[in-house]
Amino acid sequence: MILITGGHGFIGQATAKTLVHAGYNVVLTRYRSSSLLPELQRHLGKAVQVVDFDVREPMAMLDAIRRLKVKRIMHLASGHWSASLATDFNTNTAGLIHLLEAARQAEVERLTIGSSITVYFGNPGPYHESDPLSIEIPDDGPGFFKRVEEQFAQYFMLKSGIDVQVARITQVYGPGYGSMRSLISRVCAAAATGNELRGPLVDPVPDYGYIDDIAQALAELITSAPPQIGICNLGSGVGVTKDRFLAAAKQIGLAGASLETLRSAPAWSPAKYMDVSKAKERFNWAPSVTLEKGMQLYTDSLRSTA
Repeated sequence: MILITGGHGFIGQATAKTLVHAGYNVVLTRYRSSSLLPELQRHLGKAVQVVDFDVREPMAMLDAIRRLKVKRIMHLASGHWSASLATDFNTNTAGLIHLLEAARQAEVERLTIGSSITVYFGNPGPYHESDPLSIEIPDDGPGFFKRVEEQFAQYFMLKSGIDVQVARITQVYGPGYGSMRSLISRVCAAAATGNELRGPLVDPVPDYGYIDDIAQALAELITSAPPQIGICNLGSGVGVTKDRFLAAAKQIGLAGASLETLRSAPAWSPAKYMDVSKAKERFNWAPSVTLEKGMQLYTDSLRSTA
């Protein structure tokens, strides 16, 4: 049995769908009420189970893991970042510590911890797993907390002997993604609706991963045989120039003032992407959806639901 914390989220549900299609049984945690993808709803009560779960409640977490006979855990749950350091710590860092300890007591075989490309903020790129991370505090909360959590996870692995993996996940987009935080999502939304492109015109890390590719990689990570993988980048594996991004935006129908707005954006460094050769070497994974195809698929899905 594979437990996915944050299993009702965008990446969590896509990964669960990939695992179920491969023949695995999954348990999805639910903290807030949300709907399931139709592909998962059809398997509810069979290959898919849902459990109410709060990472801030360690005993309830341990009981659930034991009761469901969970052997592998993928930790994708992450709280919304707030103005309160104490709230962020209790939800994210302390929550991870509770989960690690519950996994130890329940003798879980493997944990895959979801981290983020934001840990590389301050590095020039391309980003490799062996790169030393900047000691400067990143501009955003997630980058800071993910660095701290990676340290906890790796220290726990040394002390417990449990196979712990850290997946550094890029900016993920595709059908079902509703946030307008990343530039790629705002461009696709503007192309689909005809609304004006707004917001920052440069991403700090212009590395984008299509949801199906990232879900497949996470499924491979949690199910693959040893040896231990440690830290693993899951991203595009290629640098995206401003000119290529502009061409892709024009191809999906971004036009008029929005296209000119994007064209006026300052150039960004195409070196700021994650190298994924380790994933290719360890479990034969590489992204299959190009930037152009992914943006078209995402824009088409937004048009169909507009």
